[in-house]
Amino acid sequence: MLLGSSMYTERIYTGLCLLATAWLITSIWKKINPYETRNSWWLPIVLWIIVPITFWSFSNNMLENMMSVFMLGSVWFSLGSIEASKPKPWMQLASGTLITMAILTKGLPGLFPLVVPIVYWIVFQKRRSWRPIYETALATLPIIIAVIVLFAYAPAKESLTTHITKRLLHRITVDSTVTHYWYTLERLASEEIPALIIALILFIVYRKNAVIQSIDAKWGRLFIVIGLAGTLPLMLTPIQKGFYMVPALAFFAIGIAMIIKPYAAKLEHRIARKRIVQSMTIVALLISIGLSGFSVGKTKRHESMLHDVYAIGKIVPPGTVIQVPRKIWDGWSLQTYFIRYFNISLDPYNQWEYYLCESNRTAPIGFDKVESDSQELTLYKRNSSIETKNQ
Repeated sequence: MLLGSSMYTERIYTGLCLLATAWLITSIWKKINPYETRNSWWLPIVLWIIVPITFWSFSNNMLENMMSVFMLGSVWFSLGSIEASKPKPWMQLASGTLITMAILTKGLPGLFPLVVPIVYWIVFQKRRSWRPIYETALATLPIIIAVIVLFAYAPAKESLTTHITKRLLHRITVDSTVTHYWYTLERLASEEIPALIIALILFIVYRKNAVIQSIDAKWGRLFIVIGLAGTLPLMLTPIQKGFYMVPALAFFAIGIAMIIKPYAAKLEHRIARKRIVQSMTIVALLISIGLSGFSVGKTKRHESMLHDVYAIGKIVPPGTVIQVPRKIWDGWSLQTYFIRYFNISLDPYNQWEYYLCESNRTAPIGFDKVESDSQELTLYKRNSSIETKNQ
């Protein structure tokens, strides 16, 4: 890899994603607010960073972190075109390009910023019904072009086909990870409790001295709907996990911040210097990055799995494909760790030199056990007298 596979590289990358997300939230805030309230950028940052799953996602370097950057950048460009007196095609094309990058990062959940032009038209009750359709079509164009180009290239087509058949369609029949389809909505409500508590306190304390402006309420509704567009479709799949909603959380933060902005302004007014609040926000971000740095080398989850991955990675050369049973291949965390740390792939469909299975099972005939420090997994190597089909 260009920058190496050190944990320090990973932490620096995670820190940059965190800063980029905060910067984009600030940029969107300044784009939709008049000059006199732009310095309240700290408010959506606070409402975003205090959501527990947000910090967890950055601590564990989830793909959703990069998706958040693409999603926010996409919405920033989209709003730049929508707010202009005439559509700016290049901005919607840039928005669609970032959506395409989000899709290539984590799949179909990256599509939700496409709703921005239509939701904006509905919320702000604009008269020109053709414009949101036109702007949505422009944003969709890069996605269509990317699909055509990638499917015209054989290796990319094979990879995408595998993703669709083995990942997307496979999830329709896989056992559910939740007891009911409302899990994501319930998890969203629980994750947003800290932000809602702050909003409630500000409302109770300053409700007599502040009034929500109509334009702020509309912006608030717009961003909350965008957040819901990135969250509610997750309920359609039997596989639901809390961190899947991370790319949508920044939009909820902006939406809630727009609604409680006048109450927060009263709080700012009571503080002698506004820079105190802004400085506290910057300090909070630095602390978040610092805590991630202190966790270098520490195992936060899947301790036994990581132990086995490192034990096997010391034996199997980088770039190797290991034959595994279907049950192990379905464990996406294990696959990710092997790729992430040792560039080792797992394959349940073809025959390879190495075979990996659970310790309570044995390999097919023709494999010899390889001694390793692994605990829950056992590594085998094919006998030299038997040819490997794929070599």
